[in-house]
Amino acid sequence: MWNLKNETPFAASYANSQNYRTGGAIWRVAVKGTFDISPNGSLGIAEEQVEVLSSPRYRDEEDNSSIVYPGDLEAQAKDRVDVLLNAHAYAPQNKKAKEISVGVAIDKWVKQLKVIGDRRWDSSLGIMFQTDPTPFEKIPIIYENAFGGVDDFKEEELFFEGNPVGKGYAKSRSHRIGQKLPNIEYLDQPTKNGKPGKNRVAGFGPICAHWAPRFNYGGTYDEKWREERFPLNPLDFNRMFYQCAPEDQQIRNIFGGEKVVLLNLTPGVGYLEFKLPDVELTFHTKIKRNIIQHQASLHTILIEPDFPRLQMVWHTSVDCHNQERDVERTYIECKIHKL
Repeated sequence: MWNLKNETPFAASYANSQNYRTGGAIWRVAVKGTFDISPNGSLGIAEEQVEVLSSPRYRDEEDNSSIVYPGDLEAQAKDRVDVLLNAHAYAPQNKKAKEISVGVAIDKWVKQLKVIGDRRWDSSLGIMFQTDPTPFEKIPIIYENAFGGVDDFKEEELFFEGNPVGKGYAKSRSHRIGQKLPNIEYLDQPTKNGKPGKNRVAGFGPICAHWAPRFNYGGTYDEKWREERFPLNPLDFNRMFYQCAPEDQQIRNIFGGEKVVLLNLTPGVGYLEFKLPDVELTFHTKIKRNIIQHQASLHTILIEPDFPRLQMVWHTSVDCHNQERDVERTYIECKIHKL
């Protein structure tokens, strides 16, 4: 009962949960493949496969840090593939720089960011200015280095809902003096002040469920919900909530075999190119005397250039309402067409 027969070289796990809208029971299976990336761009199946995570892993305490690894079994369904990176920005040729561009491309999709050395807001003769950036060799691309944070000037504590762990957020001009500026920005949107309306949170990593804009998709949990829907999700719950990547990293039509290019996310030359593996997964789930064949869809791509390695997570599910106890096991097989 409730078991997996995993015939793949990858990690796999399962969850028995409720449909986010109807409350009907569903049997969900996640498969996570970990691949080593060679300097020449060739890939190999990693000897150590990273486990499937039921919940996110944070850098520090949950309320005071960003996510390193998202939970692989949290999302029931995604309309797009979440593309994520855990990475550092590296100055080209291992020489220090004050500012560089970094980027990732998959097929025709491209995202670039600007990474800047440490700097602060300062003031002279009533004129506000940014100090000259400190040259750097590498900087972690994490939300702690992006725009956001807490304004606790004169014991008045306000936090930026889009990224409460960042830096640079200030309620007013006078609060900015001495504050650190973000190290990570969009190329076309430099930090001009400390107000959220003028600054976007720049990064490649997963967004916490309690940060904007993600939590806005979670729906309304009010007295009406408690009386009419509890414990189900509210009617205005949007499954975009399950997407944990920044909205410009939620990509349609990625299946495997696409070319990936990384710029200034590795030391030395600062260029790495490889192709996503093309993996076909087949599932057979036995419920009582019935065997249901089903397929998986790609949910998450996580690139970690510092290893370097790649993780790909596929999901599949089967409705089993009123048959939860009759689910025996799922057999998982795979074919790797390109590696």
